[in-house]
Amino acid sequence: MRLTNSDDQNVIKKLLPDSIGNFGDILPILDVGEALVVGDACLLPSRIIIKRPNPEPNSSTVRFWDEWSKEITDEKVVSYAVESMIKQSK
Repeated sequence: MRLTNSDDQNVIKKLLPDSIGNFGDILPILDVGEALVVGDACLLPSRIIIKRPNPEPNSSTVRFWDEWSKEITDEKVVSYAVESMIKQSK
């Protein structure tokens, strides 16, 4: 599954056989529900999609594409976001 922490990635890359090349480099770009399957049980390393559970867990993961595609109707939200960014940069 997706790993963004470089220390975790290095541990997994050390476990992967040298014969599969740079498959470990795709670990940080895997999407939610994707995994890299490697081992004696599969002939070739494979990037797979895991079926979502039903019912899905109550997760706090934001559906970015859905949220970004929404039209902003409240200008106060934008001004608040800009003010927050300015305060963090000081």
